This record gives sequence, structure tokens and C-alpha cells, in this order.
Amino acid sequence: MNKKITNKIIKLLKEAKKASYELTKLSSDKKNEILRSMSQVLSADKALIIEANKKDLIIAKQKKLSNAFIDRLTLTDKRIESMAKSLSDLANLEDPVGSIIKEYSRPNGLLIKK
Repeated sequence: MNKKITNKIIKLLKEAKKASYELTKLSSDKKNEILRSMSQVLSADKALIIEANKKDLIIAKQKKLSNAFIDRLTLTDKRIESMAKSLSDLANLEDPVGSIIKEYSRPNGLLIKK
């Protein structure tokens, strides 16, 4: 991979990490609103996503990547709808942020909470 692409990927990853910190500050309702919005955009923009994916598939075939990799890379209406449904399902789950899911005491009296 060339250095320019590598630097671009690193920049995007740093921005994603920074954004993840901001997301932790949002209320459960706001996070769920975002998840549902993402789900709707995926469903609404399926044709555009599939068209862009075709370019990725051409490059993957040119690079002679494995058929298994190309299959995982291939987006279809069904796969995109599955992603959209997963986002919607996630929005319907209870937000675990701030919840205690397990608590126990160590022999030395230290209280451990997850």
C-alpha cells in the first residue's frame, strides 16, 4: 500500500476514534436516533451503495484477491437490508453504557464492577 493511502487511512482512524469519544457523551435516545437514521440511509441508498461497491469488486478482481474475500466484499440488496435491520435492532436494545452487569468482591475486600 502506498504511503499516501496509508496516511489517509490513519487520519480516518484517528477521526473515528475521536468521534467515538463524543458518542459516549450522547444520551441513549440520541444514540438510538442516530442508529435508526443510519438504518434508514442504508435502505434508501442501496442502489448508490451497490454501484460504489461494483468499483471495489473490480479492483479486488484486478488484484486477484481470493473468491472468498470477494464474496465477503460483495454487497447485495439482501446484505444491505440485513445491515440496516441490525442497526435498527441495535437501537431497540437497552443501552449498556453506565449499567453494572456484574459485581463481586475480591478476598482482599476490593469491589469489582463491570
